[in-house]
Amino acid sequence: MRQALEELLFELKAIAAAQIEAVERGMIDRLFELQDKRTEIIENIQKIDTEDGGSWIDNEGIYRHEESQSSEVALNELITEILEMDREIKERVRGEMNGILGRLHKLQTMKEGFFKSQREGRL
Repeated sequence: MRQALEELLFELKAIAAAQIEAVERGMIDRLFELQDKRTEIIENIQKIDTEDGGSWIDNEGIYRHEESQSSEVALNELITEILEMDREIKERVRGEMNGILGRLHKLQTMKEGFFKSQREGRL
């Protein structure tokens, strides 16, 4: 089970990297597609954990299992990298959203000015 878990975590990391690239390139459809794949992988990780009595990953996302300490550290480092990538994705998406909201506000202001001028019979 550990090997399956490790493979899924590496796959999750690759998807996170692809999501960062999608955000950088403004590929929103790709970002959502990758998020769907990511959700499937997370569900598989949870399934593996549940099948083994919930002893693989705790609620804080920390790998815990009765194996050698070095393998536990390696998986925890991988999980930490994925969580850091998640934070980066969230920050980038938040930045994109703020930019979109700013443009929408400008459009709304322009629209209000246009219709006000039109009602008053001005150009």
